[in-house]
Amino acid sequence: MPDVRVIVYKGYPAIIVASGPSLEKNIHHIKAANGKALIIACDASIDACKMQGVIPDAVASIERVPATYNFYYKGREFDKDMVLIGPT
Repeated sequence: MPDVRVIVYKGYPAIIVASGPSLEKNIHHIKAANGKALIIACDASIDACKMQGVIPDAVASIERVPATYNFYYKGREFDKDMVLIGPT
């Protein structure tokens, strides 16, 4: 049986949202694609997405150390359907 997520996003474009100088300039494109593309945001871009009303499908966290958790995740609420992508 195929993974259900593969079927849901088959044929959809994917957008990876990272924090950097182009994010502010292009966030309106990401907002327009919300619900029309698979959006994966890095943990550093979550606040910018939230301020613009963008709800990523997943958030990627590469550095899974206490400092990262405390800065980006501790005490915050995330959409219940958002998936965390991180190394084991």
